[in-house]
Order: sequence, then C-alpha cells, then structure tokens
Amino acid sequence: TLTPTSPLKTGTVTITLTTSEKLRSVPVFSFTPYGKDLIVISLTSQDNIIWKGTMTITETTGDGTATFNFSGTDLAGNIGTEITSGKIFIIDTQPPQIPQNFEATPKDTIINLSWTANIETDVVGYNVYRDGANKPLNAILITNIAYSDTGLTNGRTYRYTITAIDITGNESGHSASVTASSVAGPEWEIVQ
Repeated sequence: TLTPTSPLKTGTVTITLTTSEKLRSVPVFSFTPYGKDLIVISLTSQDNIIWKGTMTITETTGDGTATFNFSGTDLAGNIGTEITSGKIFIIDTQPPQIPQNFEATPKDTIINLSWTANIETDVVGYNVYRDGANKPLNAILITNIAYSDTGLTNGRTYRYTITAIDITGNESGHSASVTASSVAGPEWEIVQ
C-alpha cells in the first residue's frame, strides 16, 4: 500500500509491502517511473512478512505510470517476483496552468469573482486568495468558475488572485491579481 495513495505528487511516500510468506532476507524492491531508470527502495521488517519503506517523489522523478518491481526468497528457498495488487501507480508532479480571464465585479458589500475554467482534465477545483494571504478564502475547493466574497466594507479596495488544484493536490501559480471596491448604492436593472 501507498500513503498517500496514487496518484502521487512531490513528497515522501510511505510504502507497506505484505508478502504471502515469511522471507529469508530483505527483498529487492524498486520502482520504475515511466521512461526513467529503476529506483531501489530500502525496506525493513519486524516479522519478515510486513515490510516498510519510503520513497521520495521529486519533479525529476518523472510523471506518468510507474511500476513496482519485487524479488524475494521464502524460507524454503523459492524465489517470488509476483506483485498481486498495487503494482502500477501514477506520478503527477506538474501543477495545472494558471487560471485565465479572472475578473471582479463589485456590488454592495460583495465582490463577485469569475474566471475561465481550466482545460486540463485533472483539475478538481480552485482557491481564491485575498490581499496576499497565504490561506485561501474558501474553506473547500471551489468546483465552479465563480465565487462571491461577502460581508465586505464598502469603499475599501480588495485584491484577489486565484489558483487551480489538480486531483493530486498540485496547485498552479497565482493568477494576475484583480482589484475591486465594493460599493453601496441602488441595484440597477436594465429594462428593455
């Protein structure tokens, strides 16, 4: 098993390998990122059945499908190389593109924000940031292409940026900032 689960982004991944029988010695365990060389993973065990180790994913590890490789010898001297589950996993270290066409529309104590949806198929949502804060305004990912910042002070100028988040948790860079001031006044309606 992998913690966190696939797809994997940049960071340290904990691996738990359970063998069907006790092994005579530490198995040879590795992974092969798509188009890259094999990377060996060191494992340790208390009982020679459940093995633990870590691997580090970096931007240079390689994105795409990766496979685990295994070779171990049981107490009877039989060599096993089969991985029955979890042999293939996905690595995704690339953040989405920065969201485009970010706009702010002021209203009374509200600023409505909108943008164009990203075209990447793995984008799962967006974060909105106000006035250079490190934490997004939204408590959960925004899954549409609009957000309303409410309860604002009229006449004060607010600055916003937006980022896109993919299924792996990679976050894009911040968009160009937009500024707006919420304004008091009557709501105008166009009558035709």
